[in-house]
Amino acid sequence: MLIGIGIFVGYEIGKYVENDWDIMGVTASEGRLVNDIPAMGHILFGISSAYGSYWRRYHRSFWTHFPFVATGVRYLYLFWWIWLEIYRSDLDWSWLIFIFIGSYLGTSLSDALHWALDKWYNPTGE
Repeated sequence: MLIGIGIFVGYEIGKYVENDWDIMGVTASEGRLVNDIPAMGHILFGISSAYGSYWRRYHRSFWTHFPFVATGVRYLYLFWWIWLEIYRSDLDWSWLIFIFIGSYLGTSLSDALHWALDKWYNPTGE
């Protein structure tokens, strides 16, 4: 059940944390961040902009767009501190780990759809 909850949460995260974070400029998902989650969205926009400035030369590359791999890169970038806390803490975080696994799978599904559309339907020719 926890993985199922995580999949739902992860797919929703994909609305805000998507493959096109590797673009240096405002993407549709970053606009949604700022509009839908005003206070936190501004902070996350700064984080996504730093990600975009680093990966800007690798737009649509294996590392930034391929499902599961690109999701893993972004999850490490965003959530490294959660894994550090789980590792250092004496608390039982097993429930969170299952939600996190499901979340990763849900965001990977969202990324797979994005990647497929970029790969097979690309009217701009990029």
